[in-house]
Amino acid sequence: MHTNKIAYYNRALVQKHELDPGELCNPLEDYTLQIKPNNRDIYVWDTEALWPSGYYFGDGSGDRYSKYPSLTRCGVGIHYVDTHKFPTYDMSTPLPGEIHTNNRAELYALLLVVQNLELAGKVDFFTDNKIIKDTYNKGKYRAIIANHADLLAEVFLHIEENYRDISVYWMPTHTDKHPEKKEKAPAWMQDWHVKGNNEADTLAGAAAALHEIPRRVAQPITQICTNLALIQDRLIQVTKFSHKETITKQYIST
Repeated sequence: MHTNKIAYYNRALVQKHELDPGELCNPLEDYTLQIKPNNRDIYVWDTEALWPSGYYFGDGSGDRYSKYPSLTRCGVGIHYVDTHKFPTYDMSTPLPGEIHTNNRAELYALLLVVQNLELAGKVDFFTDNKIIKDTYNKGKYRAIIANHADLLAEVFLHIEENYRDISVYWMPTHTDKHPEKKEKAPAWMQDWHVKGNNEADTLAGAAAALHEIPRRVAQPITQICTNLALIQDRLIQVTKFSHKETITKQYIST
């Protein structure tokens, strides 16, 4: 069993992770975007059609192996609210590709909306990721030198080619469970924004779990990492003790 110690990423560059052939879960290309109505008795949305204008909440989530960069798999969740502020559809998908971080997953949610939006569509996109909001609002020339510039370049390309009007807003997450976060919330945030963000978060978590690396594959690697952490901690303690002993002896000798 071999795996790189870290999946290094910087401006869309990545060192490929390697797992033994035959032990990987299904290829990411086998997963498709899942779209389902939030209110089945009211809406029927042709999943092959372009997406309508309105309000979209996007989120990304890692799986149980989030602290292991070479193992983690992320999911993407999108919750759509129509122009009458009525919750309509939920969309989710595992994050494709080899770079798996929450930032990339949440940015991919924005890209999905921009890619599939109707011609000249208008969208308010809500995220709990300030990095995405700030980077997008600085414009395409700043975006092309940012992390995950490949996704951002596609976002701006689709906007320009299809005359799409996309506004990106930030809001804190889980303010219903953590009221103290409301102090930092923008003045426009209402209960339906909180519900929309929670829906996207739930969808992203479910998508991440859908293609999590099997336990039999991950367990040997996580065990090695745990053992290495214990060894490193022990070495630190030994180094501190040795340094203290050296200082003590020097003090006594003087």
